[in-house]
Parts: sequence; structure tokens; C-alpha cells
Amino acid sequence: MYRQVEVAEEDRKLQLILWRDDESKPIQTLQLNTLTYGLASSSYLSTRCLKQLGQEHNDELIKTIRQHDFYVDDLITGSDDENELRYIQQEIAKTLSSGCFNLRKYKSNLPTLFQNSDLNLQDNLTISESTSTLGLGWTPQADCFYFPTKESTQNNKITKRYIMSNSFRIFDPMGLLSPTIIIPKMLIQKLWQLKLDFDDEVPQDVQNEWEKFSNNLVSLENLQIPRLVLCDTPKSIEMHTFSDASQVAYGTCIYLRSINDNGEVSVKLLCAKSKVSPIKPTTMPRLELCAALLASKLSKAVIDSLRYKPTRIVYWCDASIVIGWINSDLTKLKVFVANRIREIRELTQASAWRYVPTSANPADLISRGVDPRQLPSTELWWTGPKYLLEDESKWPILNQKTGQVRVGLAHKGFRSLNQPISKTIRDTLIKPKIVERVN
Repeated sequence: MYRQVEVAEEDRKLQLILWRDDESKPIQTLQLNTLTYGLASSSYLSTRCLKQLGQEHNDELIKTIRQHDFYVDDLITGSDDENELRYIQQEIAKTLSSGCFNLRKYKSNLPTLFQNSDLNLQDNLTISESTSTLGLGWTPQADCFYFPTKESTQNNKITKRYIMSNSFRIFDPMGLLSPTIIIPKMLIQKLWQLKLDFDDEVPQDVQNEWEKFSNNLVSLENLQIPRLVLCDTPKSIEMHTFSDASQVAYGTCIYLRSINDNGEVSVKLLCAKSKVSPIKPTTMPRLELCAALLASKLSKAVIDSLRYKPTRIVYWCDASIVIGWINSDLTKLKVFVANRIREIRELTQASAWRYVPTSANPADLISRGVDPRQLPSTELWWTGPKYLLEDESKWPILNQKTGQVRVGLAHKGFRSLNQPISKTIRDTLIKPKIVERVN
């Protein structure tokens, strides 16, 4: 793609190379007239050219696809209508060809898409072949995602360098394997705490954990994740975001709940994100708050990227204290809590936060990690809690009284003391001035 973008004439003198293919010949000075690999600006300039071509198109649909569905020179898009998909294919190809960017190696789960097409399809892949983008595999015939696992390099000594280089053999940009991917993240954090050099052999307990994870990772090779996350002809789409934390990790996961005209409900995992907890010890309520903030940020990013906006957004948290903070007066909260609650309120509606029991919280799987062998069969992770398939009247409700009691843990100043006094003040050992201070 870079070679299709010409550099301004006044800048070409900055792209000179010395060359000769024979020692007996004089050295030549060659000038590169197009973008070249190695320049910091090449990626931006080539992408900017593609963006400009999209902006010049009259159709808003084509503009939107160019704006949101390209990653560098890879186009990942689709449509619910076959005729519209053909139109997109033709218009995108023509638009990019006008700038000497020719699309090739088309791939679709619709075999008839390329029939009677005047495009150059010589390099197309067949529907039975799998392909991948950003390391995420896709099988068109089954319309499923899969995760190619690379074999780990062999090493007689398991070192910090070895574990770090082999930890992320699976690239998971959507976080679909977050409960499993968090395991090597926690191991790496543990290695940093041990303050080992890169080529030092790790302790035996860490070696055992690593070998167990590495050996079990191959069980994900046969995992097939359906690309479709909505039911057919949905009349409403809801987004449900869950968050949870532990002393070692915290994370969030998002599900789409769609309902069709017959009232049938479908709930599917859309994406997730995980993080290891800070090395510096902190309280569980604060970690739960960090997870809630992560959930708010990921939800905002997803909402901005979705072409079809959800009709409703619900946030689920199993920490009643966090829900209490979100509905509290910011001026009465400590700085750490207040700053994060303020950001959560900017990204979400306080009324959208609800309580979920830990046993029904899929984000709990992220916070504690799941063995690669168990993840494919963990129904809670892939389809969310079963109550989402039922009517809202059967969804869990927070005990408001309990939530209010726990809110006081993050308040500034004194906590209220509810001590029944059966006698008069003079008959007690508590002096009036002290009582006034407490009140």
C-alpha cells in the first residue's frame, strides 16, 4: 500500500539511497518517490489517503465503512442484505481503485457474492479456506471465529524472558478468552515482584504453573465462536456490562441481549477486557471500583463503534458498596473514590447500575482465571447469567438497606454511631460536649 502513495516533490530529496549491484560500477544515488517502510509517517499518510477517498464519496454508507471498518489495508465489513453487500463491494472497490488501491483476496460467507462480478477475483480464497485478521481466525463456511495457537519455543531452562515471549501465543483483540489470558498476565506480574533478571531461571512453583497453562492451551484449538451475536430480526437490542475484581485481577465483559418479534431472547458475549490488580496492596472495594470504571470505559468504546445502537444499557456489579458510591454525594467521598465515581458518572447513568450475585457474575471468571480446558464448556462466560433469558421481573435486586450501610466505608470524616441511650446524659459517663461533637 505504501508504494501507491507519492511523496511531495520537495520532500523526495530526503529519501535518497546509495546503490550499486557490482563493485566495479560507480555508486549511484537513487531517489525514492513513494512512501517507504521505516518512515514514522508512512502508516499515517497511507491511511490518510484511504480516508480521503472515502470522504469524497457521495454515499454516507461508504463513508462510514471507510471510516470504521478498515484496519490499515484490511477491510472487515458486512451487511444483512445481499444486494446491499454487492453494492458495498462494488463501490468500495471502485473508490479505492481511483486512488490506485486495488482490493484483492476477497473473503465472504456468501458463496454467490462473487458471481457475475467484474472485479479481479484472481487471488480470492475459497469459502472452505480459513483466514485471519490481526491474529483472529475466521472460518467463512461456519461463520465462526477461532484462535490459532502457535507452538511455544523449546527451551531447557524456563526463564523470565521465555515466559514473557511465549505468554501471548494467542492474540485476542476482543478479549473473548480473557478468563484464560489473565493467567499468564498474573504470572508475569509475579515474576516482576520476584525481581528476576530476564535470563534467570524462575522458581519451581512458577515453572509448574507455566507448564500447566502452556500444555492446556492447545485445548483452545478446536474452539469455534459464532460471529453472530444477535437473534434473527431483533426488535430490541440491550447491552449488559458486568464487572468484578479480586486481589489478583479485575475485568469486565459485555453481552448483547436481543429479542425478536416472537419474544425469543438471545444473549451472547460481545467482548471483554482484563487487567492485573496493582502490586501495591489496596482494598477490595477500591478494586471493585476500578473494575466498574473499566466497564464504563469499555462500554463507551463499544457504543461508539456499534452501527446499531442499543435500546437499553445495563451495568452489573456484585459489590453493593460500589453501587452505593455511584449514587452518593461526591463531596462526602474520599478523593480516590470521588475521582473515579465522577468519571463513571460522565460515562454512564447512575440509574443503569444494578446488583448481580457473585455466582451469576461472568466477570468473576476474569478476576480469578479459568483453565484453558474448562473455558470452552463454561456456559456462564459465553451466554451470560441465565436470568437474562427471563423476564426483567426475575432479575436480581440489591437489598437497598444493606447497600446504604456499606456506603459509609468510603465517606470522609466520622462515621455515624447508632448507640441507643436509655438514660439521660447526666446519668451516663458520656459528657454533653462529646455527644455534641459526634452528632
